Amino acid sequence: MEPKVEMTEVELFIAAHRVASVLFEYVDRHFVAGSKCPSILDCRRQEANPFYHQTASGLFLEISYGVPCSLWTPWGEWSFGGDASGLFEEVVERLRERLGLKLHRPQRNCDEGTIGPIYAVTRVDDKELPPATEMDCGKYRSYEECKRAWRRHTEQTERPRRLVRLGR
Repeated sequence: MEPKVEMTEVELFIAAHRVASVLFEYVDRHFVAGSKCPSILDCRRQEANPFYHQTASGLFLEISYGVPCSLWTPWGEWSFGGDASGLFEEVVERLRERLGLKLHRPQRNCDEGTIGPIYAVTRVDDKELPPATEMDCGKYRSYEECKRAWRRHTEQTERPRRLVRLGR
């Protein structure tokens, strides 16, 4: 049995952003069409979409067409990566090591396209995360509640950085 990891919402929010930052350490953040080197448009400023993939705890990393591009979070699906080009196999291997990825759902092909694989994120480097658990759609938090929480956490985590840049 896995040990229970306790984490506040804002700590998990920070961990989600750290997961995205780890990806961007290995890729070009500016989409370069036709490039063999992995590149992905940096969309980290977007908010999560509460209508999709809220988690009861922890984080899941979704890979779409071979590209790690979104996280399932308690606030919904956060698409932190946009258009992508290049080969991501080596990037995914590095993420597997640093994020302790555990297969949650294998890749599948359906009418909507190629979905997955989906991985549970167990850690960010040496920081353990709570176990990733999907939430039943019928139990999702409201859209407004999730948006308010995302904005509150953004303010809590960005304000100190802004003050440092301003010399306060």
